[in-house]
Amino acid sequence: MWFSTVSKAFLGLSILSGVTLAAQLNRALTTTALSVNGRFIVDTSGQRVKLRCLNWAGADKTKIPEGLQYQPVDATALWIFENGFNCVRLTYSMDMALDPTQTVHAAWVQAAGSTAYLPELMDTFSTAVGKNPWLQNASTLEAYSAVISALGDHNVMVIMDNHNSHASWCCSLEDGNGWWDTDAVYNSTNSRYFNTARWLSGLQFMANFSLSHSNVVGISLRNEIRRGENQDVDGTHAAWWDNIPVAAATVHAGNPDALIMIGGVDYFNDFSFLKTKPLNRSEFDNKVVYEYHTYSWGSDAFGDAYVTSSTQTNCTPFNTYLDEKVGYLLEEGKAYTGPVWMGEFGWSQVPQNDTQEEVYKTCLIEWMSNNDMDWSLWALQGSYYFRTKEVDMDETFGILNHNWTNFRYPGFLNKIGKMWITNINVEVLDGRQNLLLP
Repeated sequence: MWFSTVSKAFLGLSILSGVTLAAQLNRALTTTALSVNGRFIVDTSGQRVKLRCLNWAGADKTKIPEGLQYQPVDATALWIFENGFNCVRLTYSMDMALDPTQTVHAAWVQAAGSTAYLPELMDTFSTAVGKNPWLQNASTLEAYSAVISALGDHNVMVIMDNHNSHASWCCSLEDGNGWWDTDAVYNSTNSRYFNTARWLSGLQFMANFSLSHSNVVGISLRNEIRRGENQDVDGTHAAWWDNIPVAAATVHAGNPDALIMIGGVDYFNDFSFLKTKPLNRSEFDNKVVYEYHTYSWGSDAFGDAYVTSSTQTNCTPFNTYLDEKVGYLLEEGKAYTGPVWMGEFGWSQVPQNDTQEEVYKTCLIEWMSNNDMDWSLWALQGSYYFRTKEVDMDETFGILNHNWTNFRYPGFLNKIGKMWITNINVEVLDGRQNLLLP
């Protein structure tokens, strides 16, 4: 396991709450132009910046970030800062990016899809306007922009994530958002909305848009790329190689200061193919960050024997799996070396009698702490405006409760305690990297 001995330096962080925690963990954003040095994300002075993020969903049918019916946007941004998180992965759809003048009101009417849901959903819109009056006549892009601005007002960085093309709940192999439609094998079930040309146009637009927000420090190219039936059957990932470098160049041209978050294949569960064929990042000026996702049910993450043992507490199989799929990228001095950002991970914030999830949680926290990972928890939102034909749907993975007032599970910060720590810092001397261990 890369840097597995670093965890021994953890001397016991006393997890605090509110402004005290924020003061300890979040330093002012004196500069927001970040770049990459080896396996680290650094600021313009060469000091390490560890991303401790929350996912804030905004790519579903209503096309704006969730939760505005429960809290003013400034209140949620302040809560994020006060509880020690320094960034947000803010999702959006290409439907929003390529139709940026559509009003929020019109988007919600469209989201309802039929009169059966319209009255209840529009009541939610009215409530959101009551909490955030500026929403009344705002466009969907203006709403997205307002959330970014509120986060910036509280020194919270933003990574914009293109979650999907068609605004909807993600992700499956039937939602039409999974794989490029220009692949040699077209699968309408998995690719009908993923129009490659429109995707690149949307990335270009959003990269240019990000220039108006200094706290946007990164742009994620696409969420959870996934091959459907008869796609990429030879395992060469030809469509990935055809499209990811082009998308990265598009984003870099639009905003040269932004980090470029790049995921692998199979729902971002696999980067193993870069070990023998590293991505050429030379034209991106040290801006590429690898984005990995993992959940307890994802891609045989534990191995069949591991997850079926109700008494299994040995994390070695899971650690080995992660090292092979992504951890090797943290090894210094290789052609593939770079930061790995755990862009999505999470578990139910409602206590469950689920052995597999408990093992996953324990082992993942250990692995991420030992490797001093950058991360982004799924999710901030305690509820959704309208998800899978349900108005005001609850999100049990949400760190916030249903009404967006406080932690759903009060012990969350203590649970992930070691993950807050920056165990490894980096100092640049004469162009060489010097690791600073406690």
